Amino acid sequence: KTDKNAAILQAVKEVAREKGLTDAKYENYSYQFSMISKINGNQLTIAETTDGLSVEEVQNMIAPLLVISRQEYEKMTGKTVDLADNEALLYAKNLQINQKQALTINGKLWNIKEYLTTDFAHGKIVNTSGMVSEKNMYIVVNNP
Repeated sequence: KTDKNAAILQAVKEVAREKGLTDAKYENYSYQFSMISKINGNQLTIAETTDGLSVEEVQNMIAPLLVISRQEYEKMTGKTVDLADNEALLYAKNLQINQKQALTINGKLWNIKEYLTTDFAHGKIVNTSGMVSEKNMYIVVNNP
């Protein structure tokens, strides 16, 4: 994974140099992308895959879910976070989540340590689902 990322970054730098960009800044973040297919209270079901689905089928999914490691979150925000292995930070846009209860994702229970109020990934991670959904959720965990 690291070698692949390094090769991609090198290719991006070469294109930037060829185009005359001299002060370009580069950031590299790892995350997992899924789609929430069902919400029942604080119980979420995540689609196994969206491969082969039409745009309409993806639109019928509830919202995109980005799973981000604590290390990547710290790199993005400059904030230090202490999470137990069953704890998470949660950002939810236009989704009704009971903040007094734990969140269950595909049967795994997450105690939400903090509900984030700002989209910390904005400008750092491209939300390709933003064109088909006004809703999204990010969860920050120790080991995605």
